[in-house]
Amino acid sequence: MDYHDSDDEYDSEDGNYFIDPNATALQEFYPGDSNYECTQAGLEIGRDIVLKKLNFCDVDTIPRADWEAFMRGVANNRSIHNLEFIWCNGLWGNIFQILTPFIEQNTFLTTLQVSMSSDSMTDGEIRSLSSILQRGGG
Repeated sequence: MDYHDSDDEYDSEDGNYFIDPNATALQEFYPGDSNYECTQAGLEIGRDIVLKKLNFCDVDTIPRADWEAFMRGVANNRSIHNLEFIWCNGLWGNIFQILTPFIEQNTFLTTLQVSMSSDSMTDGEIRSLSSILQRGGG
C-alpha cells in the first residue's frame, strides 16, 4: 500500500488543497485548518476511488463544524476498506449519522475502529453508532 502521513500534502499546480490521487492510505490524517480546507479534503476523499485506509489520530483541535463538513464529503466514498478513529475525543456530535451512507453503502468496508477514552462519547452517540453498525455495511 502507498501510505501517506498527513504531512505529505499533495499540491496541485494551481495551489489548491488536494489529496494525492495515488494515495491508497492516509495515516494520522488531518483535514485542514479551515472550514474550506476541511470541506475540500472531504469532497476529494468522497470522490477518491483508490483510497483503502483512512486513519485519524488526536484531531480534537478541529472545530466541530469543520469536522462535520469534512465527514459529509467522506460519507460519499465507496473505496475505503478501513476507517480508524484513534483518540479523537470530543469530536463526535453528528459524525456517525453523517457517515451512515458510507457505512451502509460501502461494500468494501471491512473495519471501522473507534478508540477513545470511556467518557468521550455520550450515551446517545454510542446508541447512534451501534444502530448504524447493526444496519450494516458491506
